[in-house]
Amino acid sequence: MRGLGIRFRPLAHNRPEHLAPIANKPNIQYFGEDLREARIIDIGIILLDLMPDKVLEFLGDGPTFGV
Repeated sequence: MRGLGIRFRPLAHNRPEHLAPIANKPNIQYFGEDLREARIIDIGIILLDLMPDKVLEFLGDGPTFGV
């Protein structure tokens, strides 16, 4: 099944793959930090129907990450 994090279990069992920790940091945070270092501060993220509330809760509006 696509999009359910089956291949990424147990890390993505109760959270979206984007929030699965890699070296003690959520995966999506690396992406955001790379964009910030490239001086890209306006970022749009498309959230589908698989736990978007958890991603929004983590990212917020972005000021915490400097974007």
